[in-house]
Parts: sequence; structure tokens; C-alpha cells
Amino acid sequence: MRKVSDSGVFNCIICKEDRDYTSVGICDHKGVCIYCSLRSRILYKDKKCPICTTKLDYVFIIEVDDKSPIVELENNKEYFYKDDDFDENGVYFATVSAKEEALTLKSFICPIRACQEAAFDNLQTLSTHLNKVHKRYYWYLIYLFKIS
Repeated sequence: MRKVSDSGVFNCIICKEDRDYTSVGICDHKGVCIYCSLRSRILYKDKKCPICTTKLDYVFIIEVDDKSPIVELENNKEYFYKDDDFDENGVYFATVSAKEEALTLKSFICPIRACQEAAFDNLQTLSTHLNKVHKRYYWYLIYLFKIS
């Protein structure tokens, strides 16, 4: 069940984090955030709704307060924003800001929140930074977005 917090954003049923965007498919369930939806579809290759297990050939990433019925979203699919990596996974973005938020998942930014370093040029420089500065490794991106 979707829980709206005091800040006006919902808590994802998977990660329990407050998010501004949710995903919705043909089953019309809107409880999974943008990050969990993309992780499930891209990393785990699982295109089922985590609520009802309906196979979702595509999902729409919409703002939490968007009350548009799924039929309306499907009828306007050609107006949604896309990205090459997300296209092959059936992801459509209702707004540019939703697409930009998803694209940050593909950027080379240090995942350590307290880190003051800027974005890195490539996966190798990010990996080197994480190893030398934080004694961590960041190799799962290779599988997530087919980066080599």
C-alpha cells in the first residue's frame, strides 16, 4: 500500500525511501519508486509488478501526485521522454526531470554522500577514487548499464 509522507512524497514499498517519482504499468499499481523500478527492470531483468506479479512490458515513470489512469498514459505514450538504455527496458518518462533523475544513475558520481569530489569522467577514475579514498569498490555498474 502506498503511504504518503508529510513532505508530500510517497514511501516506496520496496526501499521505503521518500521519492518524487513512481512507476506504473498496465496493472495500475503505483507503489514502486523510480530507483527500485529501474533496478528491478535493468539489473535483475525482472519486468513483473512487485505487487501483483503481472508482466509489465513497459512502465511509465510519473510524478507521485499524477492521477492519470493507465489508459490515458498508454494513449499518450508517444509524448513521453525516452533514453536509449531505458528504451530497451520499456521505460517511459512523463517529465524531463524524471528522465534526468534516472540518468543520474548512469553518471559517474561518488556514491558516498559525505564525499565532496566532483563527477568523474569514466568508470575507471570513479573506481580508482573509491578504492583509494574510501577503500570501496564500485564494479556493479558494469552489469547495470553494460559499461565496459
